[in-house]
Amino acid sequence: YIRDFLPSLDVSRLADNHYENIVYFDLSLESKCNQKCRICGPYNSTAWVKDAEQMVDLEWSHINHMMQAMPGDNSGIFVDKLLKTPDIFKKNIKLAFIKKEVSIQKIFFISFAVTGGLSLLYYLMPTAFNDFVSARESMEIKNNEEYSAIQSIRVNIFKGEALRSFLFITAAAALLWLYLKSIIKNKGIVIAALSVLLLWDLAAVDKSYFNDKNFTSRKEALNPYPATTADEAILQDTDPDYRVLNIAVNTFNEASTSYYHKSIGGYHAAKLRRYQELIDAHIDGNIMNIKRAFGNQPTEASINEMLSHQGVLNMLNTRYIVYNPEAPPLRNPSALGNAWFVSNVKMAKNADDEIKTLGEIDVKTTAVVDERYKTELDNYSPKGDVGGSIKLTSYKANDLTYDYDAPADQVAVFSEIYYKDGWNAYIDGQKKPYFACNYVLRGMKVPAGKHTIEFKFEPTKYYTAEKISLTSCLLLFAFIGGSLWMGLKKKEL
Repeated sequence: YIRDFLPSLDVSRLADNHYENIVYFDLSLESKCNQKCRICGPYNSTAWVKDAEQMVDLEWSHINHMMQAMPGDNSGIFVDKLLKTPDIFKKNIKLAFIKKEVSIQKIFFISFAVTGGLSLLYYLMPTAFNDFVSARESMEIKNNEEYSAIQSIRVNIFKGEALRSFLFITAAAALLWLYLKSIIKNKGIVIAALSVLLLWDLAAVDKSYFNDKNFTSRKEALNPYPATTADEAILQDTDPDYRVLNIAVNTFNEASTSYYHKSIGGYHAAKLRRYQELIDAHIDGNIMNIKRAFGNQPTEASINEMLSHQGVLNMLNTRYIVYNPEAPPLRNPSALGNAWFVSNVKMAKNADDEIKTLGEIDVKTTAVVDERYKTELDNYSPKGDVGGSIKLTSYKANDLTYDYDAPADQVAVFSEIYYKDGWNAYIDGQKKPYFACNYVLRGMKVPAGKHTIEFKFEPTKYYTAEKISLTSCLLLFAFIGGSLWMGLKKKEL
């Protein structure tokens, strides 16, 4: 900006305060003189210059020092100054960390040599910097051919990226060089070319992670998992709630089963810790027992006998087992259903004792309960098998309804995950306590007679946040409406 208005000044009239409208400039140019020109700042005599012409001819190092000394964000002004300087490579700048002046041209070549040279070195000698196989992988891979193949693939990927980086760096450096040497004189062409290189680089990297294989037709997206023979057979069951175990796939690392059914397995990155512990302690063992039985030329009787001893799968209401997706599923006659009454309750000292005891009891007749929930049992005294029935009559994700008939007070076990933060239990519309049992399930002491039990998901925090959000929105709309109304009123006045 200084260069723009200096030519219009009459240097001879600066000293007599003729230019009253000129703003003071504190440039800190480190030039000494005794002329208090209005072009210079009055703050520091060492910053005064002799005349306007001297300011125009300042050394490049002084200009750089000036820009660093000015307050505020001067990056845009400094870059603009660089772009407008045709002989920039001949200029010097002072590097603070070495306290020496270095030419812009030298810095340019050093920067290119470091970035481009390093990329080229990576391409020419990739294994000099990395083995491309971790120490752990080296221990796990026993076959030399497999080791060499993995290393070769990774080396080729690395070399390809290194070469691509070198070419982009070289192209960008060449553009800047041609412009600063005035071979390309149009700054717009340079900016456009650099923009194309930048977008090309971004697109190439993005394409390696998100490419044509990640796109699919609308028809395929609407049906990502075509129903198998096993799926179609299971879907004939109209019961509102049962679960499916699929051992034909990686049970806890797949989603196809959950697409059609309520699955024992499936994948979730934030799985409930208690359920994961149940998988590790019992479910994996139950699955191994089933697979082992299938490998021993089983009969229907032997399979059913084996299933009757898989207590954890049975309490989770595992009605169907898929062992071959293109064959009808195996129906488990020992699945305990949505809810059942138990004739005995066994108390556990803590969670470790509870999950251990779960593998030792008959879950059909006995429930294991942590001593923390003794109060919820309300001094319940088991009376043995006194009969009674309980049945799920309505199923929704946030509302479960059961009808039961019991000749005496009973303890009911519900094949649903215990989750206290939001789930409330009601008997005939009156809120009642319930407790955790069998490590992950829900248990409840129920009175004799015919009654209706309802579990509702009613998270207090969610409803409170919903009210706060609604109130905030209404206040915001009221404020906007009021502001518009007041603005219109002012226009009318």
